[in-house]
Amino acid sequence: LAKIHGCTRSISALIEELCENFAPSIKGVSKAAIESRLQECAIRESKKPGAKWIIKEDSKHYMAP
Repeated sequence: LAKIHGCTRSISALIEELCENFAPSIKGVSKAAIESRLQECAIRESKKPGAKWIIKEDSKHYMAP
């Protein structure tokens, strides 16, 4: 979640980055699974380019202090 919060990448670029990040440690993680979890936990400020990703309030307890 720390990689997502405040990120300004597009959804496709963010999913690609997360997939590359998790690939070495979690075998078989799919882009679809990452996208699904992303949509559960985060929301974009707006649809404009450069808008930040924000972690939803009900998912913030998963973030490390």
